[in-house]
Amino acid sequence: MNPIHLLAQDHLANYRPDGPSWFPYAFVGLVVVLGIVILIRVRNKGK
Repeated sequence: MNPIHLLAQDHLANYRPDGPSWFPYAFVGLVVVLGIVILIRVRNKGK
């Protein structure tokens, strides 16, 4: 086995312990979008 490859594999394993690394960001983005949509609807209803 290549030592560099082994090192990279070990780093990747430490970097993302469970699931893809983009998942938390996708979840946060979804929550933000939903929050904005709800805010706009509430403001339009209040007028």
